[in-house]
Amino acid sequence: MEIGKIARKVLGKHFHIIGSLYRSVFVDLYVVSQSISPYIFRGSIIVDVGGGDGELLNSLLSLRPDIKVKMIDRSKCIGGSLKEEFSSRVELFPGIGMDRFTNVEHHKFDVVLISDVVHHISDEERGEFFSDLRKMVGDKNGIRIIIKDIEPGYYRASLSRIADRYISGDKNVSLIGSRDISRMVLEAFGESLTVERTDLFSRDKPNFAIVFSRKQA
Repeated sequence: MEIGKIARKVLGKHFHIIGSLYRSVFVDLYVVSQSISPYIFRGSIIVDVGGGDGELLNSLLSLRPDIKVKMIDRSKCIGGSLKEEFSSRVELFPGIGMDRFTNVEHHKFDVVLISDVVHHISDEERGEFFSDLRKMVGDKNGIRIIIKDIEPGYYRASLSRIADRYISGDKNVSLIGSRDISRMVLEAFGESLTVERTDLFSRDKPNFAIVFSRKQA
């Protein structure tokens, strides 16, 4: 059993406290929220792809009382760190990836958020992941896709990769830089998207966030 799973089992309901302190070594989630917030339309409905425990949403929803979130994740255990005060603004879709969400969910959404997900996807499966993203977005005009990840080549990035591999137990973790993510998104969409970099990298290096926008028709 991985160290992370052991800690979760031993600490029980107190795990999220230790987990937050552990995560803060690698990323400041409040800074992430501040960096991406200007790119989220007022009153947006966000699809949070691979949202995991929902810790990032605690910061984002606190900062933005006008938004709501649909969290999807292939894991059947999600949103465990989400604060009760935000539960009415978050709809959970456990055990569902983008491919299934596309088929069963027809509600409107304005923004897609993908935070610290891509580096957990194997090199061989990334093409399919971005293809599923393209299918989920469909032909919606004005959509925005925000991808947050970790730029390789930095001490904190290497430390994060080691932690993912040996503490979280992800043997397939492979960091991917902002240029490669941009290239793969543009290839998957096969169209011209506006690409913007938030100020996250300058504020919390090596974390970065890129925003892909489709212009209004």
